[in-house]
Amino acid sequence: MSAPASPTLPTHPSHPSEPSSSIGPPATSESPSRAPLSKRLAAEAAFSGALSGPTVDLGEVRRLAFQGIPEKHRALFWAVLLEYLPLDRSQWDSTRTKARALYRVYCEEFMKDVTVPDVSEPSEEGESGVGDHPLSEDRSSPWNIRETRRKLLEVIDTDVPRTMPSLGFFHTPGTEAESHDSAVDLGHGRLRFSRRGNALRRILFIFAILNPGIGYVQGMSDLLAPLYYVQYQAVPSLGLSDPAAVQSAEDDVEADSFFVFSAVMAHLRSVFVREMDVSGEGIQACLSNLDTLLARCDPELHHSLASKRLGHQLFAFKWVTLLFSQDFALPDVLRIWDSLFADSHRFCF
Repeated sequence: MSAPASPTLPTHPSHPSEPSSSIGPPATSESPSRAPLSKRLAAEAAFSGALSGPTVDLGEVRRLAFQGIPEKHRALFWAVLLEYLPLDRSQWDSTRTKARALYRVYCEEFMKDVTVPDVSEPSEEGESGVGDHPLSEDRSSPWNIRETRRKLLEVIDTDVPRTMPSLGFFHTPGTEAESHDSAVDLGHGRLRFSRRGNALRRILFIFAILNPGIGYVQGMSDLLAPLYYVQYQAVPSLGLSDPAAVQSAEDDVEADSFFVFSAVMAHLRSVFVREMDVSGEGIQACLSNLDTLLARCDPELHHSLASKRLGHQLFAFKWVTLLFSQDFALPDVLRIWDSLFADSHRFCF
């Protein structure tokens, strides 16, 4: 899949009711929060230094990230590891500026109803033109496009409210006017989401339109949510009281999240495409690879599972497709993803 114009390109566990500045890697004996002050200062200097030179040392970034990334550095580290931002720091501003402008174009183009012709008037093709008729089977017909997008939004609108339901960050209602038409109708009524829920909705909808080979598969919202959360937490201006500054910052967060999500999906494409299920790259191949790895690394556990006929599809399917996002609390997911994104073979299950 070609990621959409990117620079490269169910039950949920309990979560805190609101995000806080302290959320991050789970506290362990090695975590920065419990390390001696001198060690914490040294770690901070190492993480800051890794992104301070004119060219990022990808090997050093991976080495540091694998150990767990402090929250203040996570958004940038992930953007580099997922190749949204290039290794040349002088290109960061221009990369983000172009990407954010492009995302605004996507919003303006896709977050609106599809104009359909008045069937009471002859079409440009004359009376025999079938593409403009509501019953037309022509894929390019505006009626078919409208119906396809309506069905797509129905699926997304079902998933977004269920995304990390215990985390108020995504579900606190908002009343402020938004810069994009997030309540696009498409003939099935307007639903009210929180501002951040609307951001998830737009990203998923636009991604699915730009990538019809993948579309939207239930659960993708759980892949997007941690990426959006990390990008959001990294923007200081979101704590300001100026509504215009907050709106501008949220627009930037949404655009950055879209391209980071696109980068992740570029790697996971094969496990979401049904036609690839039985190929050498689809979900069945991934589960087979996992079985091989488990047999080599822990033969006793592998034998125990096999003897009980507990196939990997019973528990590992979500692990592979959603990267544990539905199986752990958000702080743990972020910590797992630090190491996962840092591994050069991160998606080679």
